[in-house]
Amino acid sequence: MSSDTALVQALRPEQVADYLLEHRDFLRQHPAVLAGLDLPHTVGENTVSLQANQVNALREQVAMHESQLATLLTNARNSETIAKGLHTLTLSLLAQRSLRELPLAGQEALAHVFGLQDSAIRLWGTEATYEKMECNKPVSDDVKTFADGLKQPYCGPNANFSALQWLQRDVASLAMIALRVTPNGKAFGLLVIGSQDPRHFTADKSTDFLAQLGQVFSASMGRMLPPFS
Repeated sequence: MSSDTALVQALRPEQVADYLLEHRDFLRQHPAVLAGLDLPHTVGENTVSLQANQVNALREQVAMHESQLATLLTNARNSETIAKGLHTLTLSLLAQRSLRELPLAGQEALAHVFGLQDSAIRLWGTEATYEKMECNKPVSDDVKTFADGLKQPYCGPNANFSALQWLQRDVASLAMIALRVTPNGKAFGLLVIGSQDPRHFTADKSTDFLAQLGQVFSASMGRMLPPFS
């Protein structure tokens, strides 16, 4: 027996009736009490109204549970789509035989698989063979220091970061992911992904996918570093 039901039973019927009249939302706010009432089907107009109220309350509960279930199913489908996309991107990078084409292949995969058209990669400390590539253009010490301190992907609005100059277009939100050989090692690169949608990358979103994306790019681009770097 709930505490609400016990309280109702301790009162005189007149007190209960007066209370319900003064607090007309009580049964709606306490569906467990309403669901526990034994209501006859043929006793006056007020009883029919109370039964209808009980049915409506139960319908609202069902609707709420259906909404929650729909949200869970949507999240599950989104997670499955992301997982499949990450698998496809990983395979495309593994299949790339030319290391000189690797950074561009990664950007093209982001655009093709996830629709992320605005991205850029900068690497430092790579072998001299790759020095004249786009991804090896000079990077300021401030950016390198920022990447070293980026233990989790940055996800948020365009705050005029200098790395945004690497992108071809202005963006409203962005993600920045440090590339590392080991999780706690120094950064050897930075992956920048932008979006025209200010709501695409926001600080309140989970960064698990971006972290996994960083691991894939780190493992791939790390092949361009000198041995034992």
